[in-house]
Amino acid sequence: MAERDFENIGLKDIFSKALQGIQWVIRIGKHLGDLTIKEFSNVKFKENNELIGIQNSGGEFLYVPKNFLDFYVKTTPKFLSKISELVEEERALSIGVYQDGQLIEETVTRKDRIIFTQEDEDEDVLFPELEHGQNVVLQGEVTRGNEMSNTIGFRYQEHILTCYPQSGSIVQFKPSLFLKCRIHGSITRLDEKGYLNSKRPKIIFNHIEPIENKEPSLFN
Repeated sequence: MAERDFENIGLKDIFSKALQGIQWVIRIGKHLGDLTIKEFSNVKFKENNELIGIQNSGGEFLYVPKNFLDFYVKTTPKFLSKISELVEEERALSIGVYQDGQLIEETVTRKDRIIFTQEDEDEDVLFPELEHGQNVVLQGEVTRGNEMSNTIGFRYQEHILTCYPQSGSIVQFKPSLFLKCRIHGSITRLDEKGYLNSKRPKIIFNHIEPIENKEPSLFN
């Protein structure tokens, strides 16, 4: 501040914008349930395209100012991991900013903690009954698709499992996005180094079977 001429912009404005950015990361993370989601489909726009509506697995839209959505996309999923580790059953994390004389707060509770800590290493083995190499048919919901990593997210018993197609691109499974489905495939517990150490199972799938119809939309 001493070395540059910020004219009418003070530290209060800078901190306020920074905290609003953190608040939007929390809002978006709670809305999506997964901070690794950085690409969005079926978006909507408001107020001359300044507000961008992003859809979650329940079909609900959150409208985010474009500059704060850009900020979210650029942040690492572990952006709030260290501070979120302090969240416990009786201790929440609240970020508050005064806007037009009113305190606006966004809170991370124990229920939300896993979204922001990405605490895979500290977790117990998830779904130990799903063993490596086991053929499965699981019922859940397709929550996201990432063409860059060629993966989908599959919500199964309130957990998001990463799934890889046995062959081809996930684009062929796009009609199943945000629908309740049965996924057919096999379990892998290989970690990033190729060892059988992954506490969270992944699915290599060959078929997705929708068990509900997508609602018709004027935007399709």
